[in-house]
Amino acid sequence: MTYAGRLLATAKCTACGTVMRHDTHDLRKAYVKDLENRLATKPWRIVQRILSDPGYLFTGLPKAIRKQPKKFIDEAKELRKPKDD
Repeated sequence: MTYAGRLLATAKCTACGTVMRHDTHDLRKAYVKDLENRLATKPWRIVQRILSDPGYLFTGLPKAIRKQPKKFIDEAKELRKPKDD
């Protein structure tokens, strides 16, 4: 299974190899809506994480920030994949 953000983009059967993929246009529309939600809730999710684990501010957060560009690039690549892989 491959995901674009939190959305299931592709599923491949391990027995027969059949690939099921969302329509690219529909997937993009759903991704944009999900991304808006992720961005809107991000500040609160960071605050919650820091309150539950203060060390996250110094260890986990810098690491997470460094990973974000690659994460978004990978998500964009998944959205651009043609219907037939």
